[in-house]
Amino acid sequence: MLASSIPVKYPIPFGNNAVPTNINQIPQASQIGITAGAASLVDGFPPVTFIPVGAGGIPPWGRDFTGLFNRITAWTQFADCAGALPLFDAVFSSAIGGYPQGALIAAINGVTTGSPQGGEHLWLSTIDNNTLNPDTVFSPANWIPVPAIIDGPVSYTVGSGMQFADLSLAMEYLSKFTITHNGSAAINYSSGVYSYTQNVNLTHPNGDRITINGMPTLLGGIVSGTFSVTGSSSSARAIDRTATLANLRAIYPTELDFIGGTGMYILSNGITINNLLINGDRTGNPNLSLLSIQSSVVTLGNVSVINGGGFAIGGQSGHVSLTGPISGSGSISGGITFADCGSLLYGNTASSIYGTANDYSGLRAQGGSILRANGIGKAHAWGNGAFGVLADENGCVECGPGSSVSSNGGPGILAYNGRILYNNSTLGFNLTYGAQSQDGGFIQCLSSTFTGNGSGATLAELGSAIDATGSSGVAGASSPAVNVVGNGNSIVLG
Repeated sequence: MLASSIPVKYPIPFGNNAVPTNINQIPQASQIGITAGAASLVDGFPPVTFIPVGAGGIPPWGRDFTGLFNRITAWTQFADCAGALPLFDAVFSSAIGGYPQGALIAAINGVTTGSPQGGEHLWLSTIDNNTLNPDTVFSPANWIPVPAIIDGPVSYTVGSGMQFADLSLAMEYLSKFTITHNGSAAINYSSGVYSYTQNVNLTHPNGDRITINGMPTLLGGIVSGTFSVTGSSSSARAIDRTATLANLRAIYPTELDFIGGTGMYILSNGITINNLLINGDRTGNPNLSLLSIQSSVVTLGNVSVINGGGFAIGGQSGHVSLTGPISGSGSISGGITFADCGSLLYGNTASSIYGTANDYSGLRAQGGSILRANGIGKAHAWGNGAFGVLADENGCVECGPGSSVSSNGGPGILAYNGRILYNNSTLGFNLTYGAQSQDGGFIQCLSSTFTGNGSGATLAELGSAIDATGSSGVAGASSPAVNVVGNGNSIVLG
């Protein structure tokens, strides 16, 4: 058949102007015994109309023919000629046992919570025997909108008895849609603990228009007093993990628990995450992340990660900006780590970041990565097993005034062929040095305070440098001595 082979359309239904006495509305119930010779949907034309009149038959009613063709051509005009679709019809749906899979119906404007197009769309049935009214109950298991675009702000709720049972199902649903520049999608958790035994992958080509929200934080959110710091030993870190988790649970109404070494992986640009406590069980490969940001631009605000199987927050060419504080605690590797050219930029927020009670480092920039506070954001690293802050393989860490690094099981800050700026900060009570640079590393810690570090204030070696000008506690507690070249052409300025 050719597209041009279009038959004549019905501009009006058959018998459109027939007088009422010449047209019947064909009833569904049989008319046998009620009106002789009358047609019905169950009988069609009754048997008596097929008997010759001379043998006692009754001819079919002309008004039935007119009524029948009127009814047929009215639907032909509406659906076939005009291309229109009916709305959901509960009576009709019940009569046929529900709409079949693949059925298309029109939507009532703007009555379904979560309807991505607000009404300017159709509904596609995803199951057979579908009796659910999509205009009153949102259920992607029964109906999905067509076309697959989100052209306005929509929101969905995750949780037991909500629109989606978990985050993976919500993201799978959104994967069916293009989110336009006018559109946005918010995935909102209610209060509670949500457990995941498989990885959650957050990926969408329009991720910059997706926000994932927990319930707002309590008690003013995370602050310095949220984190327990009793020391850097294994037993002290275990105590601190337990105490810190209890404190975080008092702050975050929404907690995501990842079990068996699983985690959350962000693979799409632009996704925003707010107000979530992400908790692991310290199992799995230590090189895997509990929260991983890979080759993506992500915004975080009031997000805490604890007890991870690996890096609490990692990045592979990923970029993070902040709208509120974040923390990484209790990991069997690093608390907040950016690797392979990842970056964290505070933007215009003065929010702090915290790396505490991790088995390795609290904060780390590795492999050309940048952790930058833009002069106002504070970066704190306390009670970690090896290092407080580590910049290695050309990594760079910069923080704002008022930052602190203390009680770590090695140097407070270490620039190992990297660069660290910790000006107007406190570096105290670390097991070895407050600040250590080596292999060409550079540390600037102007006007900072060094106190109580086990091996001394600073150590520069193997062609590295530390500028501690204006700092207290440096003179007599540095190697090489302040303003004297030594330790393999290294220097500490003070």
